[in-house]
Amino acid sequence: QLARGLERAFRVPQDVEWALDHAGHLFVVQTRPLAAFQAPDDAAGNPPAVEGYRVLVRDAVRASPGVACGRILRLSDSWSADEVQLPDDAVLLVPNTTPRLAGMVGRVRAILATVGSPTGHMATVAREFHLPCLVGVDPNLPGLEEGSQVTVDARYGLVYEGEVPELRAPANAPIAARRDPVGEGLARLLARVAPLTLTDPDSPQFRPASCETLHDVARFVHQRAMAEMFELDGLSPQERRQARRLSWRMPMDVLLLDLGGGLAPGSSRLVETEQVLSVPLLALVEGMTDPRLRWAGPVGFDLKGFMSVVVRSAADDQRYGEPSYALCSRDYLHFSSRLAYHFATVDAICGRSVNENYARFLFYGGAAVAARREFRAHFLASVLRSNGFAVKMLGDRVEAILSKREADAVEESLVMLGRLMVASRHLDMVMESRGTAESFAQAFLSGDYGFELVRKG
Repeated sequence: QLARGLERAFRVPQDVEWALDHAGHLFVVQTRPLAAFQAPDDAAGNPPAVEGYRVLVRDAVRASPGVACGRILRLSDSWSADEVQLPDDAVLLVPNTTPRLAGMVGRVRAILATVGSPTGHMATVAREFHLPCLVGVDPNLPGLEEGSQVTVDARYGLVYEGEVPELRAPANAPIAARRDPVGEGLARLLARVAPLTLTDPDSPQFRPASCETLHDVARFVHQRAMAEMFELDGLSPQERRQARRLSWRMPMDVLLLDLGGGLAPGSSRLVETEQVLSVPLLALVEGMTDPRLRWAGPVGFDLKGFMSVVVRSAADDQRYGEPSYALCSRDYLHFSSRLAYHFATVDAICGRSVNENYARFLFYGGAAVAARREFRAHFLASVLRSNGFAVKMLGDRVEAILSKREADAVEESLVMLGRLMVASRHLDMVMESRGTAESFAQAFLSGDYGFELVRKG
């Protein structure tokens, strides 16, 4: 109601920042026109396309207005953005908008995204830096192949084939300089506030002492807070007493903590699967209980792998057999497990908002020597990438995320993750090489979750 009132008062859609206190009082911190929905000054409504040029994309959603010409550069995930070599005229085509793309501002001509929101963080950054940005772009449309030259008219949601000089000339015309003492002072202030120099969370320099701007401080605090929440590996004594136990046929002790709406009202301390209402937890359990999986015994036997497990188990302080924890609500799940000497964590939101939905997976550890654990990590990474996840791997640690998908797609990914968590049990013991990892990955992707064909081969 408040947002609608602001829109009526200012007669244009608003970009609103707000806060809610503990008493439930709503405060407007800032409101400003939402530039993505403002009609250009030179026309009212959507004009016809420029004649004589092929239109590749129509009716894309404007996240940031502007015109740019360049060549398509396709990224399969945002995590590779910092590693790619950018040409001078890149028009970035990505699966979704994400704050990780903020570092591309000033380095690309425009951004086209399949999924995203004109009110999201990346869209706001693009508007502030006058970077044309469209969302809702189908990456499979003809003419959007890697290296294709296009002209993006983000004012009207259009993408043309080749260069359209009629659009570029006005957009690139020089702007007359003028003296603005207030603006100059603001620019000096922004230099200490806005730039982001702390970009890589995995870098040794990602620490408080490396923060150069307030943006860096916010980035560091946010990243560390998310990491702390995601890598939750235990509960307080009080939370343990409130946890309930999942009653299922699998040899895995799972304690449940209902955050609200995750379990049926009146559930006892022993919860049947029929009493679980959490959508993401049910999807994960469906995958873990797939009858094609092998819970009993190792997948295969390799003497060197077996001896490495024995040696490592004797040397390390392992907590094998500790219960797994599931913190759940109707649409949210945080599942942290210790299974066969490795850690696996699933964190997911599966609801009505595509821009909020995600499935995140973390896996590390094992009982075999480092090389075999890393080969298993390659197995996991291959399977996850084939299922659309963006993956980062360091040693035996695998971190993957699937974001901004419809609820059905997130559910399917959670079913797959449930199978993957069980299927990867003890695999480090049989992983002899990268080739072995790829063979097991192909078997899993073909539906051979017990690796029967691999073992027979």
